[in-house]
Amino acid sequence: MLRKYRQKINIRQAIDRSGGHLIYRQEDSGLYFCGPESVQICSLLRQVFKSLEVSRRFEYARFDDFGAVFVGIKVEVRSDEYPVIASALRLSGMEISSL
Repeated sequence: MLRKYRQKINIRQAIDRSGGHLIYRQEDSGLYFCGPESVQICSLLRQVFKSLEVSRRFEYARFDDFGAVFVGIKVEVRSDEYPVIASALRLSGMEISSL
């Protein structure tokens, strides 16, 4: 790797650009998504991780104190994977201002 990617993700812009279907939380390196687009995003990310030869768990995302309210799906994305993930999402039609 020639360069480290340390840019901060603007969560508000990511939400606005994705129509509210995609959220990245820097605190836990989680990419969260929900709504009807989830299936396509999930499939796309599985293909990307497969091409990178890494295994990731897709988990239900819950944001309440008791873990009872399901709001979508989450998966961990590491900083060295940002360029590949961003390219795949852009090629699928999503607008990403920065990663």
